[in-house]
Amino acid sequence: MARTFPIATALSICHNRLLLDFPTYRFHLTYLVGREGNPLSLWEVAEARRKVADHILKSHPSLADFPPPDKTDSGNAGKYVRGVAKRLGMEELELAPCRTKLVERTLSEALNA
Repeated sequence: MARTFPIATALSICHNRLLLDFPTYRFHLTYLVGREGNPLSLWEVAEARRKVADHILKSHPSLADFPPPDKTDSGNAGKYVRGVAKRLGMEELELAPCRTKLVERTLSEALNA
C-alpha cells in the first residue's frame, strides 16, 4: 500500500544527499524496502537507498530532471526542496514499498565485504 512522503524524502534517496534529518530518512527507507517494525541497520542504509532510488525513479521519472543540490546545509537544502516542490506543483509524493530483499549481514560482515 502506498503512503505519502515529503518530497525531501524522495529527493534525498534519489540524489544520495541528506535533505532531512537522518532518523526520518532511515524510517522512510525502512518502510520503502518493505520492512515492518524492524529498522534498517546503519550499514544497510546505502544498499537500501540504491534499490529504493531505482524504484522511485521508475514511478516518478520527473525527479531525474532535477540535478542534486550543490550544498545540503539546512538553509540550502530547504531552499532546494521548496524550489523542486514548486516546480512539480506538489510538496508530497505517493510512494509504494518496493519490497526488495536486502543482503542481511552483521556489522562485521558488512565491514569485511
